[in-house]
Amino acid sequence: MRKFALFVVVILVIFSSLLYAQDPQGYIELKEDKKIVRVWGTHYERGYAQGYLLCNEIIDVFCNYFLGYLFSNNAYFYGITRANFELSFVIDDKYITEGNGVLDGIIAGGQSLYNDVLGRDIDVTDLMMCNSIIDLPYDKNLFSDNSLCSSLTSWGSSTINAPELLGESIITRFLDWTPHQTLMDNHILLISFPTEPDEQNWISFTFPGLFGCLSSINESGVGSFYNVGNNNSYNPQDTFEPIFFSIRNGIEAVDYDGSGQCNPMDVVHAVNDDVQRTGSIMNVLSSTEKDSFALIIECNNSMGIAVRTQVDNTEIPGDNLAATNHFRKLYTPVYCYRYEGIVDSLVISTFIDPERSWTLIS
Repeated sequence: MRKFALFVVVILVIFSSLLYAQDPQGYIELKEDKKIVRVWGTHYERGYAQGYLLCNEIIDVFCNYFLGYLFSNNAYFYGITRANFELSFVIDDKYITEGNGVLDGIIAGGQSLYNDVLGRDIDVTDLMMCNSIIDLPYDKNLFSDNSLCSSLTSWGSSTINAPELLGESIITRFLDWTPHQTLMDNHILLISFPTEPDEQNWISFTFPGLFGCLSSINESGVGSFYNVGNNNSYNPQDTFEPIFFSIRNGIEAVDYDGSGQCNPMDVVHAVNDDVQRTGSIMNVLSSTEKDSFALIIECNNSMGIAVRTQVDNTEIPGDNLAATNHFRKLYTPVYCYRYEGIVDSLVISTFIDPERSWTLIS
């Protein structure tokens, strides 16, 4: 009887491992020390591939940056934040499915989910919190005073004399996140090839385990680039959707709003369809042949959403739109030295090519 019981235990262990063991639908390539991760399949399969291929990196980001830095390895404060998250946030089922795929892939990749600080395995709620990194309160600032984002979109008369552009649109995005060593060591380009019929291929400049949209472009040529806003007032009675998932809904869908064309308004409608907790600014653009090809979304919980376009420019000349970390339409604009620096440079000359755009932003 004891031999039979042992045999059953062995079979169960083998069967359990087979549940996780499958070939990942993806691979990693390095180009000039830049890590490019390609994944394909359903949400679960793409999540599994991310977990398998990036098992060590995902655990590194969660343990050393998210929990270790942002929560100072304080299990009590993290537990309070998690309880509030579970009460206040709703996550689309497809992202829960993808998150479970990530966790299964991590196990299959040979990495443990156990976290010493929490005294338990990391689960899908922890992963969803990590993907809601912008939406949560911390015991320290997510960004330092000198770590701020900016972006500049240019097209038409501003780019017509640039041989590389000839009037087409260009965006330069300066992502100035906390220079934590874990993040510096783990930035990736994630390329996704969905098999869902209503979704399209897209790329994301991100970190391991974060599969929402921070800086993303889809195959239709629509890109969205996120900056934090300067007013985060919200109604604590609301139920929230993580902003990076709202943006992804608009980027990943073939035609989110059913207009017959994938363009920046898909991202506008995706963000507007959800309720977010935090103040956000998104610079969204596409090729100039599309409708509404250049716009900036400003939103927060208290004021809803405002769309800023070229017609709202009061200082910036030419065919340009700029975003920093300050609302300029949702609220009365406040002084921002970075925004004024962009204005001053464009007043001197509205000519933009890739090199000048980068110099101006950086």
